[in-house]
Amino acid sequence: MVAGVYANAGLISKDYSAAADGLLTVDTVGQTEWLDVSIFYGMNLDALQGSNQWAADGFHLATDVELISLFKNVGITLGVDGTGSLGFGLGLGHSTASIVAMQDLHEKFGGGPGGLPLIQGILADTNNDGLSNLGGLNAISSIAAVNLGIDIWGGG
Repeated sequence: MVAGVYANAGLISKDYSAAADGLLTVDTVGQTEWLDVSIFYGMNLDALQGSNQWAADGFHLATDVELISLFKNVGITLGVDGTGSLGFGLGLGHSTASIVAMQDLHEKFGGGPGGLPLIQGILADTNNDGLSNLGGLNAISSIAAVNLGIDIWGGG
């Protein structure tokens, strides 16, 4: 989930609802704030759509374009994985710096549930075709991917 913010240089943690909670990650290159994934553990898609406290604070489900922009802004390089799928992972032109950037982003986003290295989240249906997009970040295998047009929620 993202909301607009002012520019600086770098990727930093920021407090959201309480002092020292560190629940925001600020991409100062893209001028966006991202809520940590730990806030949404155990929630379903319905809780994230429509009127809710996060929408009232100016946040929304991220689009694939916003997520790709975040990956690029923090130094994650675009590559092709072993299956030929386009992604930000251990593909062509991938670098050690990109792997470090993925691990840093994973840590700043609050990590996966139960300490898992994998974070996955639903993205906005930007073209309103009923197909949801899935974004993922895996700090161990160093793969950050955006799978477009996957009907994850059975349409809608």
